[in-house]
Amino acid sequence: MLTLSGVRTQEGRIHYVRADELRDYSGRCFDADQCSLRDTGESWTIHQTCERATCVLATNGTLLEKRSRCPDPPPLFTEECYIVRVQGRPFPDCCPQLYCNDELVSFSLP
Repeated sequence: MLTLSGVRTQEGRIHYVRADELRDYSGRCFDADQCSLRDTGESWTIHQTCERATCVLATNGTLLEKRSRCPDPPPLFTEECYIVRVQGRPFPDCCPQLYCNDELVSFSLP
């Protein structure tokens, strides 16, 4: 897929890719991972990369997926801190979480 742009927001990093479309279902995004069609405005989780995809129609008529990524965790400075990512959960619950001394530490984009 072709990446069209990238931006940072409070919800994470956002980029756009051209959506897959099936010939007989023009105007709907095809989610190949879950083998399903998505309507414009519909969102779903891409589990392999822990991203939220939203089917959007660009002003020029191109069907796109707006992809939201997890914020980057801060670097680890001590042995008491570790990062956990729970696979299989919907976005943003699949995003990496930082734990220090067995307590969850919040982090967000600068």
